[in-house]
Amino acid sequence: MSSTQPPNTSIETKNKKASDQSYWAIVGRQFKKNKLAVWSLRFVYIILFVGFFADFLANEKPLYCKYHGKTYLPVVQSYLVDWKLTKWPSDLINVDWKNLEYDAVIFPPVPYSPEKTDYANADFKSPFGEQSVKSFGWRHHLGTDQIGRDVLAGLIHGTKIAMLVGVISMSIASFIGIILGSLAGYFGDNRFRISRIRLILNIIVTGK
Repeated sequence: MSSTQPPNTSIETKNKKASDQSYWAIVGRQFKKNKLAVWSLRFVYIILFVGFFADFLANEKPLYCKYHGKTYLPVVQSYLVDWKLTKWPSDLINVDWKNLEYDAVIFPPVPYSPEKTDYANADFKSPFGEQSVKSFGWRHHLGTDQIGRDVLAGLIHGTKIAMLVGVISMSIASFIGIILGSLAGYFGDNRFRISRIRLILNIIVTGK
């Protein structure tokens, strides 16, 4: 007796073969063959991660702390305070987070904000030179600038700012491009044309 393949299995096989031949499947396979493009995309993912989570990677405020028997998430709470959803407790307003006596605390990997000034390590401290810090976790791993600001914290938060600038500028460019492209597509080559003289005259009249 010859064994026959169940009809459901054959249908699933055909569907799988069809999906493997889809446009995006082919694009994905071709993309994976380009090692430089794959590693470039991974680098972009890292940049996006650093930009989105900059406040959790470099901040003078702890990620978690227990202070006077109460538990706080200062980085998260700073967002809520900025959004007017809550307020800081009176004993945590304008405090030096570095020198508080905590019951328990977890700081970000870089325990400095980009604007935080460390006067004890001012005047361009080298990453490998001597630094006046209480432990290795408080070292400035890329050094400091002339007034004691942490270079690594500045780079991390600079990534977030660069992302915001890029997103806003590309959104404006895309909006203008979509509007002009839609007008060009609707009016075509002939009805959307305008002579240079007429354009200059329109600008002069509008300016007046």
